[in-house]
Amino acid sequence: MIEFKNIYKYFDNNIRVLNNLNLIIKEEEIFVLAGEQGSGKTTILKMINRLIKPSSGEILISSRNIAEFDKAEFREKVSYISSDSGLFPHLTVAQNIGIPLCLDDVEKEDRDKRTIDVLKLVGLKYEDYEKKYPEELSDNDKQKVGFARALTPDPDIILMDEPYLMLDVDSKKRFSWDLLNMQDMIKKTIVFATDDIDEAIKIGDRIGIIKEGEIIQCGSPQEILKHPNNEYVEYYVGKNRLLKSADMLYAKDIMNKQVATINPARNSAQATQIMRSCSTNVLIVVENYDESENPHFSPIGIIGPKQIKKALNYDANIGEIMRRDIRTVKEDTPLNDVLELREKFHQYNIPVLDNDMGLKGIITERSILNVLTAQSPDIEEVR
Repeated sequence: MIEFKNIYKYFDNNIRVLNNLNLIIKEEEIFVLAGEQGSGKTTILKMINRLIKPSSGEILISSRNIAEFDKAEFREKVSYISSDSGLFPHLTVAQNIGIPLCLDDVEKEDRDKRTIDVLKLVGLKYEDYEKKYPEELSDNDKQKVGFARALTPDPDIILMDEPYLMLDVDSKKRFSWDLLNMQDMIKKTIVFATDDIDEAIKIGDRIGIIKEGEIIQCGSPQEILKHPNNEYVEYYVGKNRLLKSADMLYAKDIMNKQVATINPARNSAQATQIMRSCSTNVLIVVENYDESENPHFSPIGIIGPKQIKKALNYDANIGEIMRRDIRTVKEDTPLNDVLELREKFHQYNIPVLDNDMGLKGIITERSILNVLTAQSPDIEEVR
């Protein structure tokens, strides 16, 4: 439906705003451009709307360069909604909604009929709103009227530039729900710009994460949550967001970073003291294999209450009684693989390593339950 081919945009003083943008937005999808302020979202929308021309490259709608459409034809193709709804304060609701049809010399009777239809579509009664002025409306209703006006010419494409910016939290939730319900009926191609990743995930069929004029990841909300392709996306989306299900989590998401360790040469009394001071019943036995200022420790075993009891009985040191046949996982091991490993080898405390084989954390029964309970906050607490 909409295609960007090698788009560059430079503003005054040769400041680059968009950098070789190549993007396809599919027909009848809600595509969300998500990024921080100044990332280039609004510039992209204004380019689609022909308010800004690219410095190079071309933009196509239905395989046709947007520059080829005449004004009347383009108005029927594309509608634009800004963050402040863009309503004219001196016109009534009905007059505001009818503006696109006035521009095309549509008869008043037909304008009124279309106004009734689009107001009903956004959940507002014509008789309650037709004579009201924008100052008499709530922020949420202003946005609904703005959306109704955008729908009036029945466009194929609706551009929404941070439409939630002026709304409070409750109004945002209502508008998100209304938008999704309306999309089920109208089935338009919607391009939605926001800096709120929560809203992007809630409404987007696909999301394009944009940074400094480049789309750095594009995909469904699930794809982006499950496989952020760099540290910026992971940071922007939020490492610990509760929308992640078990198959979207990794060892680094569920491990306890505070690991109690012990040297194999220590004895059971020392092990018991470490356990008490760290409020744990499991210790990772480690040996230092990197003598740098920030040493890495390599796990060589695990001890728990069973091994401590054995050490007391045989007066042995930790290295002699620790469990040696341990499995470890890397930080990027999926949670489902961790759970399978636990059951297969009956090892319920699993060290987590970085790419240099250094100890980064430990996965325990408690750390797994803490995360899975957070993913399912309605789960009944066992006392």
